[in-house]
Amino acid sequence: LTCVAGMSTSFGITWFYLTGSLSVFDIFAPFLLLILCIQAPHIKFKADGTLLILLGLMLAAGASTVGSHLSSQTPAASPLYFVRSLFFILIYLLILHWPVARAHIVMAVFAGMLVSILIAIYVWITAPRFFAFTSIPMIHVLDSPSGIRINRNQIGFCSSLAFLIPAYSFLYEDLMSRKKSLVLSAFLAVFTILTFSKGAWLLLSIGTLGLVLLRYSAAKSTLLIA
Repeated sequence: LTCVAGMSTSFGITWFYLTGSLSVFDIFAPFLLLILCIQAPHIKFKADGTLLILLGLMLAAGASTVGSHLSSQTPAASPLYFVRSLFFILIYLLILHWPVARAHIVMAVFAGMLVSILIAIYVWITAPRFFAFTSIPMIHVLDSPSGIRINRNQIGFCSSLAFLIPAYSFLYEDLMSRKKSLVLSAFLAVFTILTFSKGAWLLLSIGTLGLVLLRYSAAKSTLLIA
C-alpha cells in the first residue's frame, strides 16, 4: 500500500524520479509481482476490460515509438513512454490480484495524491503567485526557493482525480465518514479551481456530473425494485 501511495504522487522533485516519469516507487512493481507469484504459485491471472485497454495503450505506445525512430520526418520518441505503459499494466495486475481490500488500495492512491497537493501548497507558500492582477491565489509555481516546480496542469489533474474519491464516498457513504468526505471534497474542488487549469476544470466537471448521474441511476433502480 505504501508503494501504491508513492506511485500516486505527482510533483516536480528531481530526486524522486529515476528517469523521466519513473519514480523510485515504480521499481518495486516487478518485484512485488514476483513476490505475489512466489507466495501464490498457483494463482491464475485474469484479464478484464481495463487490462485489455492498458495492453492496447502499451502496444500503441510501442508502435508510436518504433514509428518515430523509423521516420525521418518526426523526432524520435523516448522509449520511456512504452516502459511507463508497461509499468501501468504491472501495477494494475498487482491491484487486481493482491489479497488486499479494494477500499484500502483506493485510500492508498488518495493518500499519495493528497501528499502531492499538500506539497504544492507548501511550495506556493514559499513563492506565492496570484492570477493576473487579482489577489486570487494561483497554484502554479516555477521559481520556488524550495527548488520544486508546480505545474498547474499536472497538479490540477491530480487534484481533480483525487476529488472523485471523497465525492464518491460522500454520495455512497463508503471509504470514510460523510463529514470527512464533504470537507475533503470541498477542499479539493477549491484547490482544483485555484490551479486555473481548464483541463482540470473540465475533468472536475465531468467527474462530478458522472458521479451524480451514477448515484441518480442507482437510486432510480432501487425505487423501481421496491
